[in-house]
Amino acid sequence: MFTVSKPGVSLALLLAAASSGVGAQPAAKSGPPVARPAAPSGPLRTTYGDISVSDYTRTTFDPASGVHLTGSRTRIEIPDKRNKTILVLHADDITLTKSAKSLFGNVDATGNVHYRLVQTVENGTRVLDGSAGHGMVRRDEHRLELAGGVTASISDPRLAGPGRFRAARVAVDTTSQPYRYELTGDPETNLLEFTPRGQSAGKTSKSPGTVRVHGYRSGLFQPGKEARFSGALPAIDLDNPQDRVKVRMTAELLEGAFNAAGDKLARATASTNVKYLVEQPSRDNKTLQTVKGTASSVSFLTEENTVVVHGPFRADVSDPVNLKDPFHIAAEKGDTLRVSPSGNGYKYDVDSPGRTAVFSVPQTPEPDAPAPAPSPAPAAGK
Repeated sequence: MFTVSKPGVSLALLLAAASSGVGAQPAAKSGPPVARPAAPSGPLRTTYGDISVSDYTRTTFDPASGVHLTGSRTRIEIPDKRNKTILVLHADDITLTKSAKSLFGNVDATGNVHYRLVQTVENGTRVLDGSAGHGMVRRDEHRLELAGGVTASISDPRLAGPGRFRAARVAVDTTSQPYRYELTGDPETNLLEFTPRGQSAGKTSKSPGTVRVHGYRSGLFQPGKEARFSGALPAIDLDNPQDRVKVRMTAELLEGAFNAAGDKLARATASTNVKYLVEQPSRDNKTLQTVKGTASSVSFLTEENTVVVHGPFRADVSDPVNLKDPFHIAAEKGDTLRVSPSGNGYKYDVDSPGRTAVFSVPQTPEPDAPAPAPSPAPAAGK
């Protein structure tokens, strides 16, 4: 076992010194003294296989158990040739141990962990950057596991700008392209926000812009391919600033489907104990036109800007410009409601094969009465 505790001295240099006899009493020699090589400039680095470490204060290497590195902001760089990625970890305490396939196949980092995973792909660069209380690298499985207040930003060619997530625990499968994220933890903390590239602001599209998912207990996310979240009542918010349409759905299960190119969220679906809210400004820009209620499942078709509600459901519709009071729709299993845009806001199409849907529609608002004409002024002298 070798231990190095002097700051700035690497294990590799000490091993080289030991093998060359440095430290033994030199024999007397004639002739001029031999000049010593200059100390290398910059931070010293040590390599273990293809792993590079630096900025540590103390290191212990035991061939039977592995390597233990300590020191504020110790740095370790781990390449993955198969996936063309480089992972850089900073932490206060790092341990390298054996795996089934490698002498240094498992890496555990604890204390002020900061990570940056970079992968160069054909159409850009994929970056995961953030912090956690603990990080684990399982090189045999090409897997990064994070825990303890995990926060991260995600950059991916399929996203318009960085997305972000927050979770108690995160597992990243780097064999999936793009990366596949497993997010778990406290629903009060968990959060995911992203904007697919085809839905970025400034482009003509009826699709929602930023997608925000929160309140979930577990979730799977793969940009442009997969989005699935579950829990007691996770929520998804879709906000399209171009059409000024906002949709919120809460349910026990939320799922997203992307288009073939992976740059747009084509459909968002909520199922089991669903509550939903759709709103946009009325044409007078003074009031909101809203549809809200409960259902067995709800889908938002983003390109059509249409909400499809499956029965049994209840819908409460507020349209202050066209209706004096809200109207209501109650329907049973097998009935559907389509809420889609029209020239004056929304239109409502109900399909009720069993003729079980019930409408309750109030009167239209009465037009304002004309103001009375002013009384003529009295004649002069009267």
